[in-house]
This record gives sequence, C-alpha cells and structure tokens, in this order.
Amino acid sequence: MKRALLIIALAIPAVSSATENNCPFIAKMAESTMQLRQVGTTLGRALEISPAILKPMVLDAYSFPRYATTDAQTRAIQDFRNVWELTCYKGQ
Repeated sequence: MKRALLIIALAIPAVSSATENNCPFIAKMAESTMQLRQVGTTLGRALEISPAILKPMVLDAYSFPRYATTDAQTRAIQDFRNVWELTCYKGQ
C-alpha cells in the first residue's frame, strides 16, 4: 500500500505551491472510496468512476468487508481514511 500511496502522491500535482501537502486530499479520496464500498457499489463500478490513479486505493477498500450497520460503516470509513492519511504523512 505504501508504494501505491507514493505513486498517487507523486501523480497529484500541487495546486498552489511545491510545499503544499497532498495528505488531506488523499484522506478525502480514501474516505470517498470506502463510502462507495460501504454503500454497496460494485468493484467494477467503483473502478469505472474513480480516476485510474486511485485504482490501488479502490482495490484496497474492496479488500475490507461491507458492514450492515451505520455505526460499523462509519468506523470502517474513518479507519480507512486514517490509515491512508497516516501513511501519507509518514511518507513525507
């Protein structure tokens, strides 16, 4: 996953400056990706609607179970976001 995250981080251009941090953007993408997983979007559909650069993130999200309760889904989304964000910050 760290290699995939590095590829994603390098492929996302900095919008305002070279020192801008992309980790909040990666965290938001991870959150959105796991939301797709938790609401039952199929893997194929998630890959279709996500930018190709996010394929490793989508595949990672779909390696986790889909939960039935809202509380469990919310925890899964937050945990997934935190893992990707933490990995990003550690990689800087």
